[in-house]
This record gives sequence, C-alpha cells and structure tokens, in this order.
Amino acid sequence: MILRGTPDRYGRVAVVLHWTSAIAIVALLLLGIAAANTTDPAVVTRLLRIHVPLGILVLVLTAARIVWRLADVRPAPPVGQPQWQRVVASFVHTLLYGLIVVLGASGIGVMVLSGLGPILFGGVDKPLPDFAIFRPLLAHEAAAFTLIFLLCAHVGAALHHQFVRRDRLLARMGFGQSAAHQEKPVNSLSLSQEEGVMILSADSTVLTTIERFDVGPDGLDAAVQLADQSIRTAWRNDPAFVSALLLRGTTSGLAVYAQWRKGASETEPATVSPERTLLHRLHLPLVDSRSYELAFTRQASGMADPTCISCMSTPFIHFGVFAVTVENQPLMIELAEAKAPNSFGTPGLLAIDFHRSLDGRQVLNLGAWSTFQNFEALHDRPSFRPGEQYFRGVADMFKPEFYSLARVISEASIWQEQALD
Repeated sequence: MILRGTPDRYGRVAVVLHWTSAIAIVALLLLGIAAANTTDPAVVTRLLRIHVPLGILVLVLTAARIVWRLADVRPAPPVGQPQWQRVVASFVHTLLYGLIVVLGASGIGVMVLSGLGPILFGGVDKPLPDFAIFRPLLAHEAAAFTLIFLLCAHVGAALHHQFVRRDRLLARMGFGQSAAHQEKPVNSLSLSQEEGVMILSADSTVLTTIERFDVGPDGLDAAVQLADQSIRTAWRNDPAFVSALLLRGTTSGLAVYAQWRKGASETEPATVSPERTLLHRLHLPLVDSRSYELAFTRQASGMADPTCISCMSTPFIHFGVFAVTVENQPLMIELAEAKAPNSFGTPGLLAIDFHRSLDGRQVLNLGAWSTFQNFEALHDRPSFRPGEQYFRGVADMFKPEFYSLARVISEASIWQEQALD
C-alpha cells in the first residue's frame, strides 16, 4: 500500500489515521459512559485519568486527518452510488469531524471550569467536582450521544456496501482487494500485473506523446510484449522519460501513452520526435501519432485533483478522440471543461483528463474507468444524450476507443532493472 491515496483506495497514512482514530474514539466513548455511570469516586478518577489524555489524542488525530484529507488524493465515490447518497456521506463525514471537535472543546471547558486537571494530574487532594453544574457538560454529553448514533450509521452503511451491495468498499481502508482489482482483465501475458503508477496533472513541465497502432485481436499479445521490450530498451537511458502506459484494445488496437520532461526550448514539436516513436521498432500500421499537453483533469468527486493511473485502480481506459480545427481547439477545451464533468454519475467512471494536441487539430480525453460494464449509461447523462452532445458543431469528428491497461512502465521500474543488470 502506498502512502498517498489513489482513485481506488486510501493510502497508508489515511488508513493508519482512520483506524487509530476509530479505536481511540470507541475507547473514549466507553470510558466516558463508564465514568458517568459509576458512583465510586476512586474508580471515576482512574477512568478520567485515561479518558482525558485519550480525548486529547483523538483531537490531535482528527486535526491530522483533516490536514491530510485536504492534501491527499481521495478515492472516487463507489461505482453506481446515487448523488444523494454521496451528499449524505459527505455531510456525515463533516459532521463526525465537527462533533469530535465539539467533544474536545467542551471537555476542555469542563476541566478548566471545574479545576479537574490538578486533581487528576497535579497531585491536588480534593474530591471530584460536581460536573453537572458546568454548562459545557451539556454540549459534551449531547455531542457524545450524537457521535454514537452517527458512528452506528457509518458502520451500518459500510457493512451494507460490503455484504449487500458487495462492492468491496472496505478494501479502500485496507481490507481485501477493491472491485477494480477484482474486475481487472487477465490474459496469457499476465498483463494485469501492476508495475507502477502514472500521475496525470496539468503540469506545464510535462509533454505527452500518444501513438495508436492498428493491431488485430490475434496479434495483440505479441504487440504488447514487443512494445514493452522496446520501451525498456529504447527509453531506458533517456533522461526526459517519465512513464508510459501500454493500452491493449478491448477488441483490437494498441496505444502507447508516454510522458516526457520538456526540454529547454520554448516550443515542443507537434509530432513525435524520432527518438520517442515506437513506429520503426514495432513495424505496425500507425493510426495516429501526436504530442499533447494535458489541459485539465477532473475526478468523480468533482475535484481537479491529479489522476492516478495504475493497473489496480484504473484497469480500463477510454479515449475520446475529437478532430477539430486549429481555430476551434480552444473552444472545444472550454466546452469540455464546462460540460464533460456531467459524465460523472456513470457507473465505473473515475476521472476525465482532457489533452490538446500541439498541432491544434485534436482534443483527446483519457477517461479512467473501473469497468466498462455500464458505459452505455453515459448516453443518458446531460450533454451526452443523442443529439445533445456538447461537442456538436465544434468537433468535426468524434471517435471512442476502448482499452484495458496492460502495463504502467515508470522510470523507477527501469532504474530497478538497470540496478539488477
């Protein structure tokens, strides 16, 4: 498990913070209930000596979770989840954080007003105060009981996803394999083996090249194997190489999506340079070969976060290829940024990543999917219904292409091979 999250699951940091907080919160609530229902002052004192520092720990963990949540990549909503459920889930998560803060603040208020701190930890030999006379206790108790209710609802919803919907939602938090991993295609070359992660972000220092080849279904396995070997041989010593995706057509076709660090020159060639093309190594019919810049990304959550591509989290890739005029390319990107996010809500769609070709004649969307099973539902979405497509009159031609992710080849994996050599 990697430190940061992916569109498929939370990273190690978020998982550790989540389960540590969960255990601490349950213990905190049990200690509080026990202290409130115990009449022996000595027992109450012992319980509070654990309850108070544990409450401070929960506050610290919650602050860390909020900060990490803002910085981390969050998994996309579960496939097929209705919009109202997403809104409710987001509200409940926010309310949980808020209740924990209220619990901590009111608990500290009771301690300060009652002078409890010196009694518990300062060696002051005094009887415990009557907490009921201090107003923050009301907020403390109300927040505690509300938190218990929401935690039960939260656990119930998670169990519903796991055992009723069977979408393996708990895999996001470290329990088992995700749905995307389970649905990953397998073939004779074991192409589903994950070798790395590619990050797609609108980074002005990165150039993308995409080459698409015409390969029949019988030649796909051999073509992928040859492309894999060619990349590792041809690009292993190129300092500009960042990473590459090998995309195996679901019925036919092969695509190579590669990232490169831009050079010192202000302009990059619109065509793929000779040292970066696989055309003369694969000896396959070329469908298209261009250089691109990534214009924008959007996640199913609605955020403009980077897209993480890996065989485990995004096993299926859809290319939406738009032929445009040089004059219409900026308008096409503008329309896509405004209308293409309406595609979210289609089961299986995790992210969209729109590219502009440097020659000005093409716009290409790389859609990351967990499954293509319900792809046709896209045509029921606003701006995508037949006759209502947002790109009508702007794009001269539109062509969809469907791939399974065969390989992610990163510079790190090539370095490891060089070290072994």
